[in-house]
Formats: sequence, C-alpha cells, structure tokens
Amino acid sequence: MDKTLPKEYLDAIEYNLDSQERLGYEWMLPWTVTGMNRCVDPESKEFIDAVMKWQRKKKLKDIDGKIGPTTLREMEFDQLTPAQREVYEVIDEVAVFEAGGDYGALNLNTEYRFMKTHRAYQKIMIGLSAGIISFSQDGGALGVLLKRCMKRDPVKFAGYMGETYLELVEVTNRPGKSGLRTNTLRGPRVKPVAVSVGGHMERRDLWQTPWKEKFKKMLRDPAFKQVQREVAIELFLAKVLDDLERNNLKSEKMVAIAFNTAVHRGAGGAETWLAKRFVKGDDKATMKKIADDYHRGQSIIENDEISWAKWKGWKYWNGSKLDV
Repeated sequence: MDKTLPKEYLDAIEYNLDSQERLGYEWMLPWTVTGMNRCVDPESKEFIDAVMKWQRKKKLKDIDGKIGPTTLREMEFDQLTPAQREVYEVIDEVAVFEAGGDYGALNLNTEYRFMKTHRAYQKIMIGLSAGIISFSQDGGALGVLLKRCMKRDPVKFAGYMGETYLELVEVTNRPGKSGLRTNTLRGPRVKPVAVSVGGHMERRDLWQTPWKEKFKKMLRDPAFKQVQREVAIELFLAKVLDDLERNNLKSEKMVAIAFNTAVHRGAGGAETWLAKRFVKGDDKATMKKIADDYHRGQSIIENDEISWAKWKGWKYWNGSKLDV
C-alpha cells in the first residue's frame, strides 16, 4: 500500500481489506462490474477511483470507494437478470433487519437467551440460525437450505462442510415437530454432528467451532447466496403472496412486512396473524394495524428504501410461484 496516498484513499483501502474478509466476496466481483483491469491492485488509488466512479454511476448515497454491504449488494445485483433483481430486492431489504444484510450471519443458539418471559427461555434449544433470514435449525428451514446447497454444487458444498457433510444434511432434515412446538429441549434436528477436530472425529453442535466457521464461509459463497434467496422465496415469500393478491394489498412495503412476518411466524402462522389485520385494498391502513402490534411494521413504514408503490415483483407471480 502506498502510504503517501490521501487519507480518504488509505481509509477506503483498509476498509476494503477488512470487508473483503468479513463479507467474503472475491476481488473478481469489483474488477468485473466496474470494468477495470483484473491486474489492478485493490490497495491502489486506481482501484478506489474505479469503485467511486461505479458508485457515482449507480447513484449510491456514499461515493467513497468503500465496498460495504450496500455497495456489495449493488455489485452482486449487477450480475442478475432484471426479474431476479426486482424480486430479490425485497428479500435483501428485509434481510437488513434480520441479519444486517450479511448472508453469513449466524445466531449461535441465542435466540431466547435474554427473553426471560418467553416460554423457551433456558428450556428449548433453537440451535443454529444462519444466513440472510436466519434459517432455523429447530424449525427445519436450515436443513432445507443445506440440502438445496448440496444439490446445487455437491463438490463445493463438501469442500466447505467437510467429510461428514452427508450426516449434516441428514440430521438437519430429520422429520418431526420442532422443539419450540413440543416444548422439548432439543427437537429432532437440533443434534450434534460429527466433525473433524485436530485430526479426529468429535460430535459437536452446529453453533460450536469448527461448524460455525464452516457455515459462515459456505453461506457467503456467491452460488450459495443465490440458493438462500431461492429458498427464502419458496418457504416464506411465495406463501404470503396469494393472500396479499386476494386482498389487493400490493405495495412493496406490504410485501416486505408479510414476508418478514412469515419468516418469524412461519407461513401458516403469518397467514392467520395477518388476516386479522388486513384492510382490503388499503395498504396504509393495513400497515398501521400491523405496526400497532409488531414493531417491525413501524420500521418498514419509516424505511424510505421500501416503497409504497406497487411491488415490481408482481409481474412474475403466476398465482402459485414466482417465475424468476
């Protein structure tokens, strides 16, 4: 690094070196989307200038050459189809509330640790919740995600998760009701899985080392980020769109809060809870009723990044699934 560069360049370089490791992207991404030569050193003025030029072109709020969550998201969206961008945008907006926009975010069995009045406090293990919308081990969504990741790229998946990857997928996809539903300390999917530790096999929980490090790296891989979006659509977003359409509630804000509710309550629970608050054809009145009972509703109302306009993704909805 050229230490004689102006402070703003040095700050951007140091930030990018940290964020590249923290967010898990490859230098190939900024090289590709900005059109710069692939030999350009990320620790150079030329690299920072190219990123700032691209940020300016995209009309981003911060023109600073720093590749943080917002700039990274826009760079990744640059490589998607128009349909994918318009549908995935609402997922990523909700993900900011769930995981700070980090596809590798992990909740290490701490979901109810500080909620002393909740019935699960010190009585039920939720297990590992991972990814952009905290796919739950106990609830089964994590297992669905892992199985889909393995199917998408078996070699890459095994490389990340190690020689016991098949056992990992089997355990997290075991049938049965969750511990949260049955008031059981460990539901059928919240079990330790064998993993290599120091050259020998041990059974460890997924929220422990080395599993948590494996998950973080795997979930930040671009191929598996895409799988996260697809599973989020299948398990949660697509499940609420039919009710929204029947009630003529089509704003981006309404889709965002319905999706978020499904993530937290499950698709069936969200359907029942939302139906009591629907005001047919009136998104703002519905959102107010939701916000009165759910703090996230107010957060979405106040978020200027999420629009009151009709959600662009509706054009890809065929009544049962999103064609993206």
